Amino acid sequence: MQPDMREPFDVNRAFEDEVRELVQHQVRREELPPPEYIPVNRQPDPEPQLGELVAEHIVRDWESAAKEIEALGEELKILAAKCESKTRDVLEAVKHVQETAAFYRDQGKRAFEQIEQAALRTEEVRSTCTALREKISQ
Repeated sequence: MQPDMREPFDVNRAFEDEVRELVQHQVRREELPPPEYIPVNRQPDPEPQLGELVAEHIVRDWESAAKEIEALGEELKILAAKCESKTRDVLEAVKHVQETAAFYRDQGKRAFEQIEQAALRTEEVRSTCTALREKISQ
């Protein structure tokens, strides 16, 4: 019996081919301009190496993430402006509430003074009436 003389399966080569195919389909060179740390005058290799493809893909992923983070920063600026606007509105409402409370205090004081004056007048009228009754009855 003769042993099976097949070529051994090259795991590394199969993996490289699979990654190369995957990366070539996913990398779109026109999507984002390369970041400033990648030389612009670099000549693209007609048959790029696996490491170059992976590096390019990773750089594009990081650059995409950086763009999303910047966009998040812009959204945070908008939210901060809205928050500042709401804070101004709340402070204006607090000022209105304080003015209303002061108005109520003044009205309470005025009502108290009117009632007190009415009570004093009523007492004067009562004492005058009592004095007149006593004079009339004599």
